[in-house]
Amino acid sequence: VSCTWTDMGTHKVTVPAGTFEAKLIRVSYKGNVGPASVQARKYMFLAEDVGPVAFTDVREISAFFFYHNDTDHAGVLRKVQKKKQAATVGN
Repeated sequence: VSCTWTDMGTHKVTVPAGTFEAKLIRVSYKGNVGPASVQARKYMFLAEDVGPVAFTDVREISAFFFYHNDTDHAGVLRKVQKKKQAATVGN
């Protein structure tokens, strides 16, 4: 399977959790795994200190005439939770 990651620049993205400056990354792969052929493309908006804020994921997997799977997913960040501060132990 051949996989290619492409940096598609920085964009302003608005999702239910807010507006973020996010790097758009495209991941595409194509090839064979045993008797199955696979092909997929995923786009991810990644915001610094937050991670993924939106994505799409499209996959196609086929094996002979017996199995064929087309799967499409998408998602957006709905809310951001602050990390809890770790408790410190005094001497």
